Amino acid sequence: MLSYVLWNLYDGLKMISFILLVLATAAMALLSLAVASGASDALYSSVPMCVLWAIVGASAIVLCVRRKLWKKPALMILHLALLMILIGAAVTHFSGSQGTVHLRIGDAPTSQFIGEGAQESLTFPFKISAVAYQTVYYPATSTPRDFRSIFCIADNDKTEEMVLSVNRTVEWKGYKFILKSVDSDGDGFTLNVRRDVAGTWISFSAYGLLLLGMIMYFFQPYSAFRNALLTLRKIRRGSCAVLMILSFMIIYPSESKAMKIPENVVESFGSLYALHDGRVVTLTSLSADFVSTLTGGHASWQGHEPAEIMAGFLFDFSAWKKAPMIKVKEAELRQILGISGRKASFQDYLKAVNDGRLDISDPSVTGRFAEDILRFETVTRLMTGELLTIYPVKEASATKWLTPASDLPRDMDEGEWLMVKRSLGHINHSVMTHDWNEADKMIGLIADYQRRVTGLDPVSEDMMNLERMYSRLGDALWLAVASLVVGLSFIFVSILYTDSKIRKKKILGLHFVNIAAITAAGLMFLLLTILIGVRWSITGHLPLANGFETMQFMGWLLLGMGFVFSFREFLTAGMSIFGGGLALAVASMSGGALSMGPLMPVLSSPLLSIHVVCVMAAYSLFLMMALSGGTALLISDDMLRKRLTALGHVILIPALFLLAAGIFIGAVWAEMSWGIYWSWDPKEVWALITMLVYSLAVHPSILKIFRNDRFFNIFGVIAFLTVLITFFGVNFFLGGMHSYA
Repeated sequence: MLSYVLWNLYDGLKMISFILLVLATAAMALLSLAVASGASDALYSSVPMCVLWAIVGASAIVLCVRRKLWKKPALMILHLALLMILIGAAVTHFSGSQGTVHLRIGDAPTSQFIGEGAQESLTFPFKISAVAYQTVYYPATSTPRDFRSIFCIADNDKTEEMVLSVNRTVEWKGYKFILKSVDSDGDGFTLNVRRDVAGTWISFSAYGLLLLGMIMYFFQPYSAFRNALLTLRKIRRGSCAVLMILSFMIIYPSESKAMKIPENVVESFGSLYALHDGRVVTLTSLSADFVSTLTGGHASWQGHEPAEIMAGFLFDFSAWKKAPMIKVKEAELRQILGISGRKASFQDYLKAVNDGRLDISDPSVTGRFAEDILRFETVTRLMTGELLTIYPVKEASATKWLTPASDLPRDMDEGEWLMVKRSLGHINHSVMTHDWNEADKMIGLIADYQRRVTGLDPVSEDMMNLERMYSRLGDALWLAVASLVVGLSFIFVSILYTDSKIRKKKILGLHFVNIAAITAAGLMFLLLTILIGVRWSITGHLPLANGFETMQFMGWLLLGMGFVFSFREFLTAGMSIFGGGLALAVASMSGGALSMGPLMPVLSSPLLSIHVVCVMAAYSLFLMMALSGGTALLISDDMLRKRLTALGHVILIPALFLLAAGIFIGAVWAEMSWGIYWSWDPKEVWALITMLVYSLAVHPSILKIFRNDRFFNIFGVIAFLTVLITFFGVNFFLGGMHSYA
């Protein structure tokens, strides 16, 4: 009946369908705010929302049939896949079930589990019992790498032992088991139970069709993408830009009268291992993070390397406490400390505390100056030994790392006990008496102890040099500045060259400018590639696991596009490089360059990399679309404006396809990790909202307003707000499982 009514209302149905789609999108946005405020996420699948999606699906079917979409197989498959996704979601909602089962090792097998909401007890067609639980740790640490629950399923005369771990669910007769929690004594665990064979099968089949349709689309003749590409090729392109090289050299006069610790002692000290952020690192890496915290982002000070600075605070405190290197952000605190600039010494802080000018026992004071006081307290943590987790101790299957102030095991060897408690004091005495050989010898004893307990190999000189290099350059702020300047120069000169009078004069020499543009783009892309490769080598995993890494990867994608475009489309290259500079600047300001903890167990999946690559590539292209649209709105040259608009149309469809691919790859990852492919997490919701918003623009034959160049460019700028909310707004305001990214 609904389809019959819609069929006979075809004339107005085109606009009604998209109004309904916009309403559904707006409803999800409002519901995300409500859920973040404490409402149940069941609102997403409430009766009004289900009815709304049903009407959207029915109207889409009528539109596809009336427009004879089967004549364009790629588009037909794409729309069929989207319809199947809606059907799969409906089947999951109405027929899927879930619950929990708690198992204790040694208890009798059970066939009972608790349904969702603990409202009823349900029965398996088999019995299940706990066998064991194991935590797998990263080498030489107590940081979990994986969690494994072993349980047994008895089904008639068949008995089978199952191993359940992170990113590896277990399925038996349609029941899927996922580890939820572990008892405090480790002798029991709770499993989530989900049963949704039909809904998952329909949805995953739809994902496969969607991928097939996206691939076929690019081979379809006379598609909107091919038409936009042809339009872009017909429009005369502008010329390229100049290469700008920035050099910065700042020489600080040294104010500290610190002793000079020999390089071999500093290197030996820096090669020691420590546990930091759940990962075994060298003291070179730890010291870089320490110095970066003090200075507010710089991993060196007045030419002193991080390991030298940390060793100075430890072994020559009377001199280094006077070093004015600690950043003070709050003007009120600078006044309290009695300093004129933005940098203070630890001695300034101590005097203010001792004189009563700064009461750090007052919560209102520590709350008001929390960020600045944290920097000073980092020195305190170093001096008390809290930062120096350099003494490993074997503890069952894990390795625990202790500080000199830690309580040591009672059964610890007496010689090792003395070494842990007194080695740093002995090194300090040797340094103060300038007995460098004795200091180096004691550092060597600590290194031997570390290797004996952990089995870790000595740190190679190459790795030490690599870490030192990354501590100085890893935040890529210098590259962000260069990218912004070069990108703006590309844009400016390319626009300038659209003026025929200036172009004929060839005042900059076109051949030289071409070479300079390609060289600049290629060099910046190469440098960032090296930095990402170095971080990969240090952390041991592909750097796509947190906000800093994903923003830096986005910058890498944009600089790569800039390099490719520099051979042909120089204005586009300029916008790509400028966008890459913006992404690198955001990454640098996040302060995450030196935060390189191990992957959370759930992130140790190859699908993570594919998911992040697709989504970040989509966001990079949407940024390009926003930049080209914004530029087109600001310029007066008609030819250039048309070229930028055509570029936006060319970018739109690959970006939308990449985002859709990223979403369904993420759904597959979620199914493997949590047994459910969609959980209405805030970032999932806003990624879907972003996809739906941009999908409006790929239907200009129905929504004719998108044929207007000015409106399309305005849309490209405004629609990017959904990307910003998805990537930043969700992290800072809505939270959720994806807030780490």
